[in-house]
Amino acid sequence: MPVREQLADVNVVRGHIQKVVEGCRKILGLKGKFFIMDPETSAQDALLLWEKREEFDTYLKSEEYKASVLNICQGEPRVEV
Repeated sequence: MPVREQLADVNVVRGHIQKVVEGCRKILGLKGKFFIMDPETSAQDALLLWEKREEFDTYLKSEEYKASVLNICQGEPRVEV
């Protein structure tokens, strides 16, 4: 079952967020990440703070981004800078 379908289970959500938090500690230039999720609809949003734009651009091409964002989104995530 795809991760996005499993997000209806709050325990799966907690596990996923924990993995994301651990992975974020390793991302060069990431100063902070704030995550919001509506438990009724599984709608999500995140705010990431970066030291440099170049580090953010590198993150968008990384395996960490694919694992923590792309595999749970339906469609293409909206990114604003």
